Amino acid sequence: MRDGVGLRPATHAWVVFSGETTLWWLRLFLRRGYRHCFVIVGQTVINPIGNRIEIFGIDSAEAFVRLCIRKQMSCAKVGVRDDLPGGVNLSMISCVEVARRIIGLRARVWTPYGLYKRLCKLNREELRQEIEIARQNASRR
Repeated sequence: MRDGVGLRPATHAWVVFSGETTLWWLRLFLRRGYRHCFVIVGQTVINPIGNRIEIFGIDSAEAFVRLCIRKQMSCAKVGVRDDLPGGVNLSMISCVEVARRIIGLRARVWTPYGLYKRLCKLNREELRQEIEIARQNASRR
């Protein structure tokens, strides 16, 4: 329970990366396929676009992710952290900053591709830790 209202924090989210952008000048600077990102938490899509943030519900996160993959978007499933120490984090609001704050990532990344590379690195480290735990459990048997 959170704050006595029966809310539970999300444990996982999908970060989806797209090559599309509504701002023409971003095409000059950002890597093809990684010009925009948005987040899916549970059955909610949070999509920061230009001067607004779109928030809408979906029936199934997995089905929506499959649709994104069919449209040749990259996706990364990540753990959501809310146990990070607080502090002032001054940064311009962008799709990357919104995604970073939703998933609780403290790393300094500025572009969607930088975020993608950081998430891939984190996922490899988590997988390595899970394999090590599995090996330790197997050796105990």
